[in-house]
Amino acid sequence: MTVPQEQPLGHRARFLTITKPSIGPKELQRLGNDRRAVVALHHSRIPLDWRCQVERKRHPMESHEIGDGASRHSAHDARRFEPWRPNQSKPPLHARGRSVPDARPIRPALPVRAPWRNSIATGCAYIVFTLIYGVLFIMFDKAPAQNDGANQWLRALQVASGQIRAIPNPADPSQFGGLDAAGHFQPFNNTAAYSPFLYFPSLLGTGNYMTASIMTLVSCALITGFAIAISAELSSLLAISALLPTAFLSYVFPTADAVTNAIAFLFIGFVFMLRRSTRHRHWVLLGLTIAAFFLGCTKPTSLALLIILPLGIAPHTVAPSAITPPAKGKAAEYAALAFPALCAVIPALLWQHAVRMIAPGAKSLSKMSGISHQLMAHPWLLVRTIIKSLVNPLNHSVESVDNIGRNVELAVGSQDTMLPLTIMAPILLAFVLVGLQTAHQLNLRVPEKLTAFASVAVFFSLICLAMILIWVGKLGGYAEGMQGRYFVPCLPLVMLFMPTAGMHAQDSARLNRIVAALIAITYIGMFVAHMIPANIH
Repeated sequence: MTVPQEQPLGHRARFLTITKPSIGPKELQRLGNDRRAVVALHHSRIPLDWRCQVERKRHPMESHEIGDGASRHSAHDARRFEPWRPNQSKPPLHARGRSVPDARPIRPALPVRAPWRNSIATGCAYIVFTLIYGVLFIMFDKAPAQNDGANQWLRALQVASGQIRAIPNPADPSQFGGLDAAGHFQPFNNTAAYSPFLYFPSLLGTGNYMTASIMTLVSCALITGFAIAISAELSSLLAISALLPTAFLSYVFPTADAVTNAIAFLFIGFVFMLRRSTRHRHWVLLGLTIAAFFLGCTKPTSLALLIILPLGIAPHTVAPSAITPPAKGKAAEYAALAFPALCAVIPALLWQHAVRMIAPGAKSLSKMSGISHQLMAHPWLLVRTIIKSLVNPLNHSVESVDNIGRNVELAVGSQDTMLPLTIMAPILLAFVLVGLQTAHQLNLRVPEKLTAFASVAVFFSLICLAMILIWVGKLGGYAEGMQGRYFVPCLPLVMLFMPTAGMHAQDSARLNRIVAALIAITYIGMFVAHMIPANIH
């Protein structure tokens, strides 16, 4: 977090240093009555409107710390003092080495500006960059990385024609798909069970592949940019997650992954907007409910993101105009989150009921039913599957396709066009740097970190379960068919529970320049790599 430099004050201001882990509403009310007071809160649990990062480094003229431990940990024992500034002809008493009872010589910073302006700028920059770069990829990419591109397009055409559900092949009931313009059956089992909502950008493409690709790019870039703009402190982490090549490449062709990723980012953005908001929270809750409804219309595994809904409730919520406790209690706040969760679960269950007779993978409906009964009888087998999927060597696979390429998509960009480490390492490093800085700024408590971890863990477990049900793996064994692109929706949450060990950048402007340079290196290299035709060796 970058704290703005302190401006010279023409009057003697009262500075209070509060180092308690939390602060009650009565103390906040007392502090709010004095408009001249600058409150420096260290490790506080209130919104950033009233939080400042206290500088731990004293000025060279501050010879020693003054005050016992009790005074440093109590808001009531803090005393008035005037910090030394370089433009003063005569430093205050504590800067000249004299003792001031019950005061700690510290240079408090001015209150941190609300991060909305920075997040809006980040969202706009993301939209402009993604649209320009995405159009270049759509028009000039000679080595496209389009996972299941043909089947995704067939499903998009079927939805555009008004056929909501896939139909079985009359000659082979195990195949599901649709009829092409000539009346011939085209199977696409792996995309047949996807919700028609996932292809709404393709409806604007009027049957043209390039137009549908551009509309997918525009729609998903706008949704993601809006999510970045409203997510406040999480904006940089959302942006770098959406800029990872695996996420970016899913936006440049008609695919269900594009809308799934964009809606997941939108939902996460609304959760942290609710956490940051102190006014008009009912409108933010309405937006969160709409985003949750859309989330329920995407892939079923995205429902694991509902676990982070409690993160939308800040530990202490205060109004920015007057420091007063909220009208609603915490119980009412948490109860209000049940409605977005319900709005997400209902459409997901309805669609799964509608496609219950479609086998979306390599296994038939009878085999899927047998695995379901086996799972209910022996649920511990799923735990074995999850553990094996975490540690199983990628080259130990029974699949006929390249299991390694599908699993390491997040590290190489895509399965079809694998980028070398010289291209991918910079943006992966940028992701870690931004994640550490964001985690430091949010300063989540242990229960909140466990909430983020639980969401990612459930997300991984649901994907393992889905692969066991529909693909070639066996319950209790390795989940065959795992792909790195499946985990893009939960990437912003991964860094929230990672230990930061106190690592963060004091100068966020310099960090932003470094991150921008790392992103530029990756995207320049990726563009050059995709300009090389795939058939040239």
